[in-house]
Amino acid sequence: MTNSKWSQITISLDQLTNDRLGFVIQDEFEKIYNANSAPKKMAMFADNTVKNGDKFYFSPECYQHIKHLLSSYSGEACQVPELQNLSFIIGHSDSVAILFGKESAQEWEENLDRNNG
Repeated sequence: MTNSKWSQITISLDQLTNDRLGFVIQDEFEKIYNANSAPKKMAMFADNTVKNGDKFYFSPECYQHIKHLLSSYSGEACQVPELQNLSFIIGHSDSVAILFGKESAQEWEENLDRNNG
């Protein structure tokens, strides 16, 4: 059975800096993602608005593959995150457009270009 909701893992600033938990979670997710032949609907994002820690979001397609990761790091189901608040961490190059719609993805990329350029 697949989950139709997004999932999230929130980590504290202490876990982020001392335990380097953000890198651990990313590394574990990347291994799972690659082991499953990099599905287009499977993606990981980080929330740009979180202060004093970090929050990672996982698309619904991830759930069946990352149950142990969610369990290990107190992950929980959540609503679809706001795309404009996200950084794309791991996934297929088409993931953003597939998950949020082509128009939203183009707008998001334009905002990234403006903010980074």
